Parts: sequence; C-alpha cells; structure tokens
Amino acid sequence: VLRHVAELFQQRQIDVRLDVAHRAGIAVPVPGAAEVAGVLDNPQAIEAGLAKAGRQRENYEVSGGGFLATGPDDASVAKRFEWVRQRVAFYGSTPAYFPVLAVHGLEDLGHKLHAMSREGKWGEMAKEVPDDVAHLFAAVGRHDQIVGAIETRFGGMTDALTLRGDGVGDASEIPRDLVQDIRRIPHRYHGLPR
Repeated sequence: VLRHVAELFQQRQIDVRLDVAHRAGIAVPVPGAAEVAGVLDNPQAIEAGLAKAGRQRENYEVSGGGFLATGPDDASVAKRFEWVRQRVAFYGSTPAYFPVLAVHGLEDLGHKLHAMSREGKWGEMAKEVPDDVAHLFAAVGRHDQIVGAIETRFGGMTDALTLRGDGVGDASEIPRDLVQDIRRIPHRYHGLPR
C-alpha cells in the first residue's frame, strides 16, 4: 500500500488534476483511491509515501475521513448510526473496498457481505456489521458532541469532511455555528505550492 501512496503523489498527471480541481473547488477521484483510503488510519503511511515522493503533506488536501452520524438528540444519532451501518455493509460488500477492510483485519466480513449481496440479501447485510466496526468508519455524537467526535476519530488524518446524506439529515438541520465549529478543527492542508 505504501507503494500506491508514493506513486499517487509522484504522478504528474495527478498533480495537474489536483491543481485544476483545487482551483475549481471539486474533488477528484484518483487511481487506487480505495487502497489509499485504507491507510488513512495510519498517518505515518501517508507521510512516508509523501516523503518518498519528495512532497509535503501540507500541499495535499485529504478529503473524506468517513461518515458522520449526528443530530440534535440521541434518537436522531441512533437513527443516523443505523444509516452508517448500512453504508458500511454496502461498501464492505464491494471487492474494491476489501483493502480498506483488510487494514482492520476484517477481510472475512467483506467476503461474507459480498456473498450476501450476490444472494440478494441486501436487507440483512447491515445486521452483520457490529457497532465497533461501524464506529471505525464514523464520527458519532449529538450536535453538542460531534466536533469532539470528529477530532477524536479523524483529527490529523483528514482536512475536509462532507456534511451530507442521511448521517447528518437535511442540511438545514445543521446549525450554522456547528458548521463553523467543525471548520475550526485543526488540519494540515495549507494549499498547493505556488
């Protein structure tokens, strides 16, 4: 996986795409993204890949992190955590995401979920994802807890998160001051070199 990280940051084509994307403010899918995503729990692997490529982490925005399950109260969070569990089951059933599961020693779960998807057991797959596995891929907490949960789960690993989907509810449900608090979480990205 370290080889993939180094290759990712060595490719001139990727640099150009990242520069164009940065100026346009859009995310860019890159080859090997699932494999690279699997090492995000190990920031040293990212640092080593960048160092091998002669690059600085501050010049690369790591976007994503994982899922968020938040809401104004515990019932909302519980409902949204079940959405996270379903997403983990769906992605975990996809062979392209097996490297992500492998980082956590969950290869067997991936194969089981994949077999269930082939059998059309979509409605049963989420039951196979235990709480601790869903928590691997999510920051979870009420609105008054989520900033700390994001810092604990993704701090230092990612620079940008997406507040969308059933994990956070409708965008209008997110208080503006909460969005500002999330934006203030320290991150490493400072922009592309000039």
